[in-house]
Amino acid sequence: MIADFVTWARLRRYLVSVPALIAAAVLVLYSIAGFFIVPHWLEREIPRLAAEKLQARVEIGSIRINPLLFTFEMRGFRLSEHDGEVLLALDRLFVDFETMSLLRWAWTFDEIVLEQPALSLRIDPRGQLNLASLVSRLIALDDKPAAPAATAEPKLPRVLLHRFTIAQGRVSLYDQSNPKLERANVENIALEVQDVSTLA
Repeated sequence: MIADFVTWARLRRYLVSVPALIAAAVLVLYSIAGFFIVPHWLEREIPRLAAEKLQARVEIGSIRINPLLFTFEMRGFRLSEHDGEVLLALDRLFVDFETMSLLRWAWTFDEIVLEQPALSLRIDPRGQLNLASLVSRLIALDDKPAAPAATAEPKLPRVLLHRFTIAQGRVSLYDQSNPKLERANVENIALEVQDVSTLA
């Protein structure tokens, strides 16, 4: 009885100590930012950056982040050109990031899931692919002054992915330059890959 009282008294003194209160405050702020502030900020900033940098339109239904489990979920994603033509749609993206990354010094993912991704390809009468202009704008964002040639070959980032899944994917092609083909669709694409790694 006395031992229990002494243990509880010590625990209570620790819980009200300055380090414990600081740790609790940091955890609360981290949780609030992860659960509420960051998702709302991403829902606003991703469409703004797409319009500003890529001249494209992005719509996002919702983003949810669990900062305690290190998971990311995005629903209702649509990427369209400025004229309204939808290039890419995605019902759900789920990413499960592992804290083991800190120990392995590698980006480690338990799972990445793409549900109902839909890619719409169109070739105009001149033979130009609709994604070509978007890709060129993406490349232009990464243009940097040429650096001096390095002697060592660039290394791949350290990545470990336990499972990658695509469910109910769809690719459609509309070829305006080939009257014999015109339209082609591939439905219900399913893919599962396990244990992908760039580690030695």
